[in-house]
Amino acid sequence: MNNLDRDAGQRAYAAAEWSALLKSLYLLIGSRWLSHPRDILIAEDKPSQMYLAKMLGFNVPDTVITNDLDAARRLFAQGPIVGKPHRQALVEIEGVEHVMFTSRIETLAEEDRESLQCAPVIFQRLIPKQLDIRVTVVGDRVFPVAIHSQEYDESSLDWRRGTNPNIRHEVITLPVDIQSACIELVRQQKLRFGAIDLVLGEDGKFWFLECNPNGQWAWIENRTGLPVSAAIVDVLERIAAE
Repeated sequence: MNNLDRDAGQRAYAAAEWSALLKSLYLLIGSRWLSHPRDILIAEDKPSQMYLAKMLGFNVPDTVITNDLDAARRLFAQGPIVGKPHRQALVEIEGVEHVMFTSRIETLAEEDRESLQCAPVIFQRLIPKQLDIRVTVVGDRVFPVAIHSQEYDESSLDWRRGTNPNIRHEVITLPVDIQSACIELVRQQKLRFGAIDLVLGEDGKFWFLECNPNGQWAWIENRTGLPVSAAIVDVLERIAAE
């Protein structure tokens, strides 16, 4: 048994040193990435995403990011809201990892004040929806897929909840202005790839939720046949030729 097996402080030091070396290697590689890790890190910031989306003409639900019960209550007083994590969606409780999905906020009671003060939460207007839309952007190509989340109760609020393999996925065509805004959103974040979550509301409007700069895409290709991997290869080949 070496010291790292016994001492948490030394394990943390060793992990930090390895992380620092990897970051140095990332910088030496330069721009020969699909998206640079530095730009991915910056692009993961949800408040900045929502601000940029608003500037590009997307509808963005009314949002409050706070640890203050009174601020959350003011949004709650105007109509139904949901809550979701600002950054970290995984939490470990008694050694078991749990995923924090988007959840409807049914009440905001005074006894919630102390717990809420521990960390900020994104509170957002609940958008009644017809369906969810995952838009995978690769360079200047857009692959939009409707996810028929409203056909099942467990996925009606957050389509990632549950493990239902039967949720319908349907290739769709976005309006030209929405498609262009998706490409521009990714471009302005200095990315070549982005997985954007939209909602088609019951009001007929497209609503922006967030953009994952390093999101999953293989299941989209498997379910729909969309050539996402080929598009990624095309972009990587162009980068290699620069």
